[in-house]
Amino acid sequence: MKLAIKFSAVIVVLLLCAAASLLFGGAVSASELLMELSGSSTDTAVSDIFWQIRLPRMLGAAASGMLLAASGCTVQLLFRNPLSSPHVLGAVNSAALGAVVVMAWFGGSALLMLCGSGAGALLAIFLLLLIGKNYRQTASLLLAGIALNAFASAAMSGILFLAGERLEGVVFWLLGGFWRLDWQSCWILLAAVGITIIVLLGGRREMNMLYLGETAAAAAGVNTRRVIVIAVLVASAATAATVAHCGVIGFVGLLVPHIARRIFGGEFRTHLLGAVLIGAWLMIAADWVGRVLFYPLEVPIGVLTSVIGAPFFLMLVIGRLKSNSGGCEQ
Repeated sequence: MKLAIKFSAVIVVLLLCAAASLLFGGAVSASELLMELSGSSTDTAVSDIFWQIRLPRMLGAAASGMLLAASGCTVQLLFRNPLSSPHVLGAVNSAALGAVVVMAWFGGSALLMLCGSGAGALLAIFLLLLIGKNYRQTASLLLAGIALNAFASAAMSGILFLAGERLEGVVFWLLGGFWRLDWQSCWILLAAVGITIIVLLGGRREMNMLYLGETAAAAAGVNTRRVIVIAVLVASAATAATVAHCGVIGFVGLLVPHIARRIFGGEFRTHLLGAVLIGAWLMIAADWVGRVLFYPLEVPIGVLTSVIGAPFFLMLVIGRLKSNSGGCEQ
């Protein structure tokens, strides 16, 4: 009953944020949009703004939040580390590097960008899993993530310098945002959400067993190698789909799983479902704030999430260090 109330509350907040995103902010008033929804409006411009711009943008923002949240839940479980996330560990920037390479030499095709970002994210997460298998310390993973982020950023800067005008607008894209989303991108992101949730929930028993560690899970009959490979592929694909269509959006995969764990607990199914709902709510709200805060200028989503997420990450690191030092003293 308590879980049902919590899920209901999050869904209500999500719907309210979606309504605010659709109706408020921009040159078109809420009354005009309500007239369009009621069928009493004859203004084609209002119709186009609602059906071709705001609605796919809102749905795409929700889908990207769901994907980043699901990826964050999966990565934190795989590494059994609350400081892990696709952004902190370098997977997001690696995915962006793959997309930028594709844009520089093969054009901005959506399919090619998806393949490029997928390859970057997959390589990063597999490399970090290899490091984490031998060095479970938090510091080792964080240092590896810093190294991957630094390499990806330097490589992207070099590509931008060499490519020149061929990558016009890519810098703004790298800041993250939903202004490029259309119905095609929206359907791809929503399909990715469906596949991600179905695959992860299909292996929820095995994922819960991984909380105990690979050795204990294997002793309980779990094929840990298969589960980990599938989870890595899903997390990489979710990260890649978001980066390919929305640019670099940081810290969502770190922030949302922590909030969801506090509200819904650590059981994988409820944690995952709670996280994707909160991720959708957070991205819709951030997109709306970015549009109305300095209207007519638009604040990139990646800037907003970093402003919120970076202090949160710092607090997590400090709390982790305090708890470790307290354990050593005892």
